[in-house]
Amino acid sequence: MLARIGRIDKLLTPIDQRVTQSFEEIIHNIKAINPKIVVPMHYNSEDTVEGFLHAAKAFFPVRRPQTGTLIAEKSRLPGKTEIYFLLPPFFSRGL
Repeated sequence: MLARIGRIDKLLTPIDQRVTQSFEEIIHNIKAINPKIVVPMHYNSEDTVEGFLHAAKAFFPVRRPQTGTLIAEKSRLPGKTEIYFLLPPFFSRGL
């Protein structure tokens, strides 16, 4: 299936674990897809975010830009997969 889809440079992945995959399954799929940038989404708490980022940092660099915006130009993508947690406006402690 991955061969049919082709190259994926940017991957948005739900991490809420309610009706989606476990962190281990998500990380397994990130490795298989091998995107340049992964942006976690669909989370329900700071604990969920911290749990996912803790699990992911064993395999990928984790970036936390102090913004909710990421400009991802193809020519400036990282050489290997990196996780970017974009700062949502509703988190009061600024993760």
